[in-house]
Amino acid sequence: MASIRVKGEVIITRDTGEDAPIPFDQTYTVTSIEDKVYTLAPNATQITWDPAVDGSEAVSDFDFAMFMATGIVDIEPTESSSSDVYTLRLVNGLPLFLGADDTLGSTGVGGTMEQVISKWRVDEPSSATVTLRMILAT
Repeated sequence: MASIRVKGEVIITRDTGEDAPIPFDQTYTVTSIEDKVYTLAPNATQITWDPAVDGSEAVSDFDFAMFMATGIVDIEPTESSSSDVYTLRLVNGLPLFLGADDTLGSTGVGGTMEQVISKWRVDEPSSATVTLRMILAT
């Protein structure tokens, strides 16, 4: 069995000068890891994960995801049943983590997490070449 460990700390410095650290340390036990690095050209859109189309994907679903870029990148998960696309913006050096591929099949809070993210598409919206690292594991 393989594992992925996420460890770090977020530190909030208040106006009073007081620090409020928020530490985290989580280990995920996984059976398969897909670790890819993409170079995205300016204003380029690319599908980075679509197991329904690409049979060579190392994972067909995920229990852990991490995205990190060297610049601004919009990542767009597609929801399985409706093909709805949502856009999340990444900024330079700040990773995005997800702990599962579950998603709600409709808008709003509540309901059953019965749908899954079935595809990831990325877009470099500015005028600079950006490197994106994507790690998916199950």
